[in-house]
Amino acid sequence: MYYFLDWNDEKNLELTIGGLDYTELIDTCFKYSTHISFSLRFLRRGGIRFESPEPYTKPLKASLSASCGDTVILPCSEKTRQYLLNRTDDLFKWMDWYKNPEDLTFYRADGSIFFWSLIHEGVCCLINRPGEDVSGVVGKPDWHRCPPEPFPAVLVPNDIADFRLAFPNE
Repeated sequence: MYYFLDWNDEKNLELTIGGLDYTELIDTCFKYSTHISFSLRFLRRGGIRFESPEPYTKPLKASLSASCGDTVILPCSEKTRQYLLNRTDDLFKWMDWYKNPEDLTFYRADGSIFFWSLIHEGVCCLINRPGEDVSGVVGKPDWHRCPPEPFPAVLVPNDIADFRLAFPNE
């Protein structure tokens, strides 16, 4: 498991996952995932309509970052991939400030989380399993492995590795 924070207090720097690093992250997520979810809660508050690239469903169980009513699930299709790559080239622009939904989360076929983000807090986690090659993503600067470095406890739910999304019937 790995995490990335969009700030470095020691160097007083803002960090991001953008450009080719963003493309590689999205491609890696699509390689190991079947579904993606977004939170629409802040878009709705701002009166912004979500233009989905694919028909979407609602989860049967709340996501880690939003209630069922605020979350939409899309299949990991080429259409969805192109939407993610064309909408922005920076992971941390997936927020209402940029008129985008928030908190991209990628799920494996069994509903477990492969990648989770809480964009407005500037954190994301990649929860790989044996056999899932994420070296092209986490080999970049500012990704942190845990353990021994724990997730920032304030930002990341303790049970993130055990979470399972209940997919609705498709």
